[in-house]
Amino acid sequence: MSERVKGATSVSLMFRLVDSSTGLAKSGIDVTTLFLQYDRPGEAASTATSLTLLAALTTAYAAYGAIEINSTRSKGVYRVDIPNGAFGSGADEVVITISGTGIEPTTRLVSLTSFDAPNAATGGLTNLHPAVTTEPTNARAARRASFRAMT
Repeated sequence: MSERVKGATSVSLMFRLVDSSTGLAKSGIDVTTLFLQYDRPGEAASTATSLTLLAALTTAYAAYGAIEINSTRSKGVYRVDIPNGAFGSGADEVVITISGTGIEPTTRLVSLTSFDAPNAATGGLTNLHPAVTTEPTNARAARRASFRAMT
């Protein structure tokens, strides 16, 4: 399971696509023959939309864009750019499905949180008192001052 903050934008996820007849990782897929659909609890399912081929792995985010990572070293692994609507507020999770002829449908459950764990300073929270984000520094300074006062 993946986790993203509600309202996240320009999200690219990796999917491993598997051949429906062999069960092995499938390389060399024409991504324009694949479809992406996302479903959020309590909402109508999104329309399955065709993916578009990204020019390169380094191409900027483009909703519904996709490209194979490396057909030799990462066989069957594709970058897929998920539309921003999948991560909007109003739901706590979203299921993203990639489907197409010749592959097993691949799904990814993404938990939607209000807390941005990778943001170490504030966790994505706003209106925090400055002491909350600077406490370790202030606490160290207070300990030093009290130690100096004792000597």
